[in-house]
Amino acid sequence: MDNIIKFLNLEDSDVELVSQRIEKKRRIVTIQKKIVPHFCPVCSYRMHSKGVYPRTINHPIMQDDLQLVLIVNQRRWQCTNPACRNIVTDEFLLFEKYKHNSKLTDLMILDAFRDPNLTAAHIARKFNVSDTYALTTFSKYVDMHRRPLTEAICIDEVHVEVSKVCNYALVIQDFITGEPIDMIANRRQEITEPYFTNLPAVEKNHVKYLVSDMYRPYIAYVDKYFPNAISVVDSFHVIKHINNQLRLYLNKLARNLRTRDEERHRAREAYFHREFRFVPSKEYYLVKHFQWVILSNPDNRKYSAPPRFNYRLGYYLDLPEIEHLLFQIDPDLRQLRRLKDKYISFNNSYGDDPKRARPALRGSPKTIGV
Repeated sequence: MDNIIKFLNLEDSDVELVSQRIEKKRRIVTIQKKIVPHFCPVCSYRMHSKGVYPRTINHPIMQDDLQLVLIVNQRRWQCTNPACRNIVTDEFLLFEKYKHNSKLTDLMILDAFRDPNLTAAHIARKFNVSDTYALTTFSKYVDMHRRPLTEAICIDEVHVEVSKVCNYALVIQDFITGEPIDMIANRRQEITEPYFTNLPAVEKNHVKYLVSDMYRPYIAYVDKYFPNAISVVDSFHVIKHINNQLRLYLNKLARNLRTRDEERHRAREAYFHREFRFVPSKEYYLVKHFQWVILSNPDNRKYSAPPRFNYRLGYYLDLPEIEHLLFQIDPDLRQLRRLKDKYISFNNSYGDDPKRARPALRGSPKTIGV
């Protein structure tokens, strides 16, 4: 037990091990502060425990064979003085308040950036953080000179607590390698416009592709600052936008079916001169509860899965049957989903091969495997 605490490399000396277990390829370790009498820092009255609140902290050590999942039981204490009722929470040197990554995580990320062969994406995967967090951590502690712009750059924002006016900083990356180029403390126009305007014209002319999400100011950067570049919306945001539009279409279809069902229900009550319990139609139920069939990616559709009994409809359903019923309700759903699948298939086939992507994009549907 004590060995685990030592291996965790904790600064807190009053921490004890609650439990540890191994599930599949994960070592799940639970720790907490040793329970000792607490006295209110305001009035000195005795405090009592209000319970334990488990927090999962990313502490990426001991992960050669097993992934460490560190659960911290954080206890809250309340003053027993009725006139005070002050509440304090256990504090740990392991992590900062409201943070989900340990302080050691930041140090390990910084140390990993010393290796020129490791990309930001590789470091992020290694320490179980996002690419943005790895880059933000690097920029937070390292005074990095701006790197030259490359042919393909990626622009994205990260949430940082550096300004009450705007909490979003702007990160510029090399799209191919994922390496950081620069970070601007604020994404507002009054900050970004002088920055991009004063960049060397040779570098700006060198940029051919600017990859971003659908935030309009980012797309407008091409016309304002990069005359030889084209704006590219990354596929993640394109698919997200497509699914949002499909979800709006499905919700509208469900509302129309609900309205139709309510009109039929009122007409039935008027015909029989009595009230009936309103039960939505099978069509409404299918569109409302099986949207995932339209929104899911092709690789996630398990056509070989056995049928399952649906108590609402009263019979067994499998994926082909659900598709058949949905396409009967609205034949356009088949074509809308096919177009989305076509885009996903193209990305999977040519996402890492731009030389073949261009002629395939101009070719027939057979050429791109749809």
